[in-house]
Amino acid sequence: MKLLYCYLNANPKSLGVLKKILAKVDKLNKLGLDTRVFFLTRHQASSFELPNHVNIIEVPKSSRRYFHQFDNHALHIQAFREVLEKEWEKGDLVMMRAIPANKWFYELVRDYPDTFILEHNSKMREELKREDHFNDLSLWRPSHFLHYFLDRRYPLAADKRFAKKVYKYARNGIAVTYEIGENERQKALPFEYKVHTVSNGLDVDSIPLKPRLGFNGHRLDLLFLRGGGVAPWYGIERLFDGIAAYKGKTNIHLWMVGKKMEVDVNLVNELGISDKVHFTGYKSGKELDEVIEKCHLGIGSLGMHRIGLSEGAVLKVKEYAGRGLPVAIAFKDVDLSFNEEFEPYVLHLPANESPIDMESLIKFVEGLQKMDRLEEEIRALASKFLDAKIKMEQLLKVIKEN
Repeated sequence: MKLLYCYLNANPKSLGVLKKILAKVDKLNKLGLDTRVFFLTRHQASSFELPNHVNIIEVPKSSRRYFHQFDNHALHIQAFREVLEKEWEKGDLVMMRAIPANKWFYELVRDYPDTFILEHNSKMREELKREDHFNDLSLWRPSHFLHYFLDRRYPLAADKRFAKKVYKYARNGIAVTYEIGENERQKALPFEYKVHTVSNGLDVDSIPLKPRLGFNGHRLDLLFLRGGGVAPWYGIERLFDGIAAYKGKTNIHLWMVGKKMEVDVNLVNELGISDKVHFTGYKSGKELDEVIEKCHLGIGSLGMHRIGLSEGAVLKVKEYAGRGLPVAIAFKDVDLSFNEEFEPYVLHLPANESPIDMESLIKFVEGLQKMDRLEEEIRALASKFLDAKIKMEQLLKVIKEN
C-alpha cells in the first residue's frame, strides 16, 4: 500500500502551506509509509521553489474570460483523475485537503470508493459564507458579480448538493478539531462518515528554548506572530483596543511579528498607541529569537468566533509553547485547553468583540512567577503532546487501521 497526497490549486506564493505538506509527507515516509506528493496548479512548475522530487502537475487554463473560475473546478479534477489513472493501484489510498464538493469531485470519489481520506481544517460552508472578501467589489458590475457568484455562491450551493454523496464513498476524514469533525459528520447524514481528530504538530527540537524572563510588574511585553493578509480570526484589533483602554501602572508593549499591514498601522495610529505597538516585519532565525526572548506572553487568535469556531489548532500557539512561552487565547485549543497538565500555562479570554483586558494578562503573568522552571516545564509538555512526530504517529494509525 502507498499513499498518494494530492493538493489542488497549489500556489507558489503559499510557500508556508506547501512546506507544511512536504514536512508531513517526509515524516510519513520516515515512519515507513510510502507517501508520494502531487501539487496540481494553474501556475508554471518553474515558479515553485520546491525540491525536485515533488510532482508538480500543471493544469490547463480555461479560455473563457469570465467563467475561468467555474472551469477551474472541472479542469483540476480532470487532471487529478489522470494522476490517479497513472499512479493508483488497488489497495492504495489518497489523501487530500477537503474542497467544496461538486459534481466532478463526487464522480471521482465514487469511481475510487473507500480510497479517499479527506482533511478538514475549517468549517467549509462557514468560510464560503464570509462576505468580507468582497467588500471592495461593486456587485452591480457584471464581472464583479460573476467573480462573487463563482467564487462563493456556486461552491456553497454545490457543496450542499454533493457533500453527502462524496462522504458516502470516501474512506474517512481527518479533522484538526473535534468541532470541525462533528460538523462534517452532520453534513454527511444519513450516511455514516468517520472523522478522526488529529491536529497539526510542531518540530519542537527545531526551535530554541526561550531563556528565563522575570516580571516585576513594571513592564509587560506581549508577542503576536501573524501570517500574511488580513484575517478576521486574528482579532488583532481587540488587542489594540485593550492596550488603548488600559490606564494602569504597567508599561505594556506589543511585538507584532509578520507582515506589516496598513490597516493595522492606521488603527494603531488612530488609537494613539504607536509607541506601544512595534511592527517588526518578518523575522526568522536569531532575529526572531531576539524578539521572542524579550516577551512574557504569547497571544493566539482572538477572533475564531467570527468564523463560527469555538475550537482551534493554531500552529503559532504550539510554537509559543515549544519555546516555553505561556499563552493567551480566545478559543479552546484542541491540544492545550483539554489537557490538565497545560492548564496552568493557558489563559482563556472571552470569545467576543470586547477589548482584551490588560489587567487579566498582567495578573496571569504575575501568577506564573512563582514557577522557577516555567519555560522548561512548558517546553517539556510541548515535546510530550505537541511534537510533529507524535501527531504523525497518530495520523499513521488512523490511515492504517481505518
